[in-house]
Amino acid sequence: MIKVVRISILFCLGLSVLLSACVKEGEEDYRYKLIARAWMESRIVTNGQSAIAPGRQHVFYSNLKYRRICAVNENCIPAPDGDWSLLTDSTLQTIFNTEINIYIIKKLDNANLWLEYKSGKNKIQLQLQAR
Repeated sequence: MIKVVRISILFCLGLSVLLSACVKEGEEDYRYKLIARAWMESRIVTNGQSAIAPGRQHVFYSNLKYRRICAVNENCIPAPDGDWSLLTDSTLQTIFNTEINIYIIKKLDNANLWLEYKSGKNKIQLQLQAR
């Protein structure tokens, strides 16, 4: 009798772990779908100080390719598409023009993507809006 109870408890635990993994994978797929679109920088906050964003675009393609499009008055060197991926539920990585950038996702919904990163001693938040 005790053996049967132990086996059924182990079975239930295994099943719950399997189901939670499926839910987690579903959430991740949803995040990929939310991110995969064109975003425009609307605001940049450096150490709590707001600045005007240059209007750079970030395009996250559903095939995990990434493109950064320069703002109108910005001097940029054209570069081939890079890559993007989610490292964790709240961490986004882009690889573009030999740069590897890792961002913390602060806000993500249909209209907003807020990314935070450190540059030296500066804490920078990019506030992007869907195009």
